[in-house]
Amino acid sequence: MAEIIQDDIIFDIRRIAAKLNQNKLTEREYAENGGQYSISVFEEYEDEIGSFANNVEMAGLKYMT
Repeated sequence: MAEIIQDDIIFDIRRIAAKLNQNKLTEREYAENGGQYSISVFEEYEDEIGSFANNVEMAGLKYMT
């Protein structure tokens, strides 16, 4: 798999939140609205990139379950 760059993940999460015009995000919203990374990527590479929830918070958004 190509190297996953944290800044790219943050940018993509912010892109989806902006598309939805909101400051919060769920895994489902991310996946259903064209998120570049599958949720399984966050699970598989959690030690390297952190969880989806962690990345949402790093993007300055609120993670919703």
